[in-house]
Amino acid sequence: LEYVSVENADIEMGSYSFIGCTKGIELHFGKNVNKINWTLVTALETVKKISVDQNNKTYCAVDGVLYSKDKKTLHYYPKMKTNTSFVVPDGVETIAFEAFCSDKLTKVTIPTSVKTIDKDAFYFAKSLKTIAYKGSACNWKKVEISERLKESYEIIKEYWGGY
Repeated sequence: LEYVSVENADIEMGSYSFIGCTKGIELHFGKNVNKINWTLVTALETVKKISVDQNNKTYCAVDGVLYSKDKKTLHYYPKMKTNTSFVVPDGVETIAFEAFCSDKLTKVTIPTSVKTIDKDAFYFAKSLKTIAYKGSACNWKKVEISERLKESYEIIKEYWGGY
């Protein structure tokens, strides 16, 4: 199994959705998918790339990463994507719940457009060592961050702007 296409309007994925897939799959969402309920992150352990029909009114994918159609919310960075670093695109305002699950990522760079980082956004990114913020430390304090990420604040090691 290398490619799975989901065409339904509302889907819910359980922990055994892709059991037995070890090589990594491309998960494609059709134009009618308008709500995705990720019941368990383990459902996506074998996803290496997301693609979305260009006529989908709710979601889009850029370089295999799932976003809201307006690209203001980053929903999911695939666990089996092989990059070790990722730059969140300018314009993204929210990093969603459990968005980063990759075991390969060691660094994520966040633009100043990000206003909210949801609960456990980086919880499953076990190799992540650095979250770099393109703005100042002062601006970083204005970002709405989950308590769990605040507890791991030492992971924020780089600021590109001044203080």
